[in-house]
Amino acid sequence: MVEITLEQALTRFTQLHWQYGQPGEFKPLSADFKWNDPVHLSKELRYFYGQAAPVQGTGFDLAGRPLDLLAPEQLFVQSFGYRWPAPAPDFDPYDTPLVEQPDYWKEGWQLIALHNREPVIASTHESGTPVYAGYESGLPLPVADSFAGFLAALGTALQVEYGEWSGKEAYDEETFEWSAVFLQEVADAVRPYAGEQNLASFMKFFYG
Repeated sequence: MVEITLEQALTRFTQLHWQYGQPGEFKPLSADFKWNDPVHLSKELRYFYGQAAPVQGTGFDLAGRPLDLLAPEQLFVQSFGYRWPAPAPDFDPYDTPLVEQPDYWKEGWQLIALHNREPVIASTHESGTPVYAGYESGLPLPVADSFAGFLAALGTALQVEYGEWSGKEAYDEETFEWSAVFLQEVADAVRPYAGEQNLASFMKFFYG
């Protein structure tokens, strides 16, 4: 694996987001922002939001599906239906009992993004803040050994899709399949950041 610091990964990540015209923007979090108590934060997440918090509506169009990065004020409310049971449509999230789901949601897990409504989770109680993803509402699997690696892998995937494959046919509209050559290039590019042991779950979640 390629060693990359969180600062390096975040700088590259936000630059590529801007370079390829993806929706939204990143802004440093206000010093007086009040976190909801149930939100889990690691030092990596605190650095991320402190330096470049996504505003609401920030994300990527990756592999033809939206990847929505949750803004700090969304982390608590959006966790309903994932970390806690989904209540009635008109519920008040600040007046709803928080019932943990131990068979699905591990201690220290924090929802940070949604890819086509599937959860992307930071494991805040583990060193480096590994990232997991739940494909087709199944048991979340690791997609990166660290939060820095996750940002680096995502930025790299974006660069392949919007940079190296710009103007090329990466997706076959007749067979509804991604080009095998394109998928291999993405896999080879993100492998050093996601890690060999996480590569299959990363590719399945974002390109499956």
